[in-house]
Amino acid sequence: VRISAWGNTLDLLVFPFETPREAVAALTLHGGPPALAPDWTWGPWIGVQRGTDELLRTADMLRRLHIPATALWAQDWIGGRANFFGGYDLPYHWEWDQELYPDLPAVIAGLHDRGFAFLGYFNPFITEPHREFDEALEHGYLPLTPAGDPYTFSIVDRFGSVLDLANPDARAWAKEFLVDAVAMGQDGWMCDFGEWMPLDAQVGDGMSGQDLHNAYPVLWHELNMEALNEVAGPGNGLCFGRSGWTGDHRFTPVTWGGDQETSWARDDGIATAREIGVGLGLSGVGRYGSDIAGFSSEWDGPSTEELYLRWITMGAFEPVMRTHDGLAEDTNWHFEADTSTLLTFRRYARLHMRLQPFWELLDRQYQREGLPLMRHALLVEPGDDLLRDAPDQHFLGDDLLVAPVLEPGVVARDVVLPAGAWYGLLDGGRWVVEETAAVEVAAAMTEIPVFARAGSLLPMLAPDVVTSFPARGDVVDAGDRDDRIDITAFHGGSGSIELVDGGRFTFVGDGAVSDGPLTWNDEATDLDQPCDDARAWDCRESFGPGEAVYRVSWGESGTLAGPGWSLAIEGGAGRHGVLTLRY
Repeated sequence: VRISAWGNTLDLLVFPFETPREAVAALTLHGGPPALAPDWTWGPWIGVQRGTDELLRTADMLRRLHIPATALWAQDWIGGRANFFGGYDLPYHWEWDQELYPDLPAVIAGLHDRGFAFLGYFNPFITEPHREFDEALEHGYLPLTPAGDPYTFSIVDRFGSVLDLANPDARAWAKEFLVDAVAMGQDGWMCDFGEWMPLDAQVGDGMSGQDLHNAYPVLWHELNMEALNEVAGPGNGLCFGRSGWTGDHRFTPVTWGGDQETSWARDDGIATAREIGVGLGLSGVGRYGSDIAGFSSEWDGPSTEELYLRWITMGAFEPVMRTHDGLAEDTNWHFEADTSTLLTFRRYARLHMRLQPFWELLDRQYQREGLPLMRHALLVEPGDDLLRDAPDQHFLGDDLLVAPVLEPGVVARDVVLPAGAWYGLLDGGRWVVEETAAVEVAAAMTEIPVFARAGSLLPMLAPDVVTSFPARGDVVDAGDRDDRIDITAFHGGSGSIELVDGGRFTFVGDGAVSDGPLTWNDEATDLDQPCDDARAWDCRESFGPGEAVYRVSWGESGTLAGPGWSLAIEGGAGRHGVLTLRY
């Protein structure tokens, strides 16, 4: 290990634990738990821009086609413009563009009624020709050069500076703009940048830019969340950032990986986006989502259909699934580019939405135990060198293994599986390996290899839920189906889950499965009878090779059992759901 520091002293905090899992957990919880995230975090977020008409058209389309979405993200609520590269970009401004988004507060209220959170955009740049720049110059809210002049510079093709976050008056002034955004109905925003503090600047009360540089993004995110928490209440809003420093996750609910290229490039493309999410987890940053499908298009051109489809499949298995039009908006592929892409997006958006109880379980573990949602193999199977070094794969929790396809023109890939039985979550397959080994798996352009560990349980929402942001009218939100929880049980081991909103399920699958009678607390039931119009619940939907499906009223407590398996339920009163047994 080599450590360097720009100074005469260096503080080191060491976590001397036996396993990486223990060390990462201790690092994550050092100084306090991660920031809270709203329930709607776990549904798809859809990037929209170009004004109110496009915002409402997108909302209409999503609800009409029953494509789940919990948030609409309009980064250009502050205005849009042609950029230096010929695409569509932002003016870096802190106020509502009333021409592009007329009557935005009322529009946001209408979106709320339809089950959409509204997300905007802020960054700490202060640029010409906006009034913020003039006010910051007048009141001394910008950093100073070594000569004592306002520190201004080019920001790509803009001109301005950054907010002096070491100045309490500057913080209070900037916070007014953030508070106004929450007051108009915004539920959060991208709290972008934070890494541009000049090292030779003079800030605050005699500090240098170098002194403030690493702390700057943490202070920026803290300021954003102060405004959101004070107006909306803790845990009801969020900002999502890309920069940070040690402890930033205590303030920033969600992180994304910055501006990847819309490409397959290993150094700054789709593969990088996955690696960033997994690597951040080792630093205590546990909630992550990338841009679908990248942002910049400077080197390899706009996104293609194949890249977009692969990024959809990968993004659906990131904690936060979010689209972005990118800089080359007019030429990038898009989830509405054609019917096939739209149907693929809907399929994976529905899957991501249905996984909300699973995301919530992982998030509770992140809050309490300090373990990230996306996990490097070191955190799950320590000491397994083959698994540790396996490329382009990671775990979600301890029991799902995700292996996206990150190369063009590929329709199969090798996946390294730990010893035991594993089930293909999407393809119905089953693999058994005596020791850690690579297996070849088919992966067409719209597929992603995802494996579930034998003995695990996967909870899911009802399939018709399209949002977890409270909605009105005929939009089905998670609260409308709080009496239903579907469970998939993977035979060949044992495991248990305790849902965040109540109910515990314990599964044991250790014998030969057959289409025999089922019992409830050792007494005969009718659950092995076929479902029909007269029997919608407490019946068998199907029984076939490798899979049995039952519709079950869970009951307050008891044990449901069939040949070769049992499922104990606690606290299930008033709930029902579909039990899928994979064997």
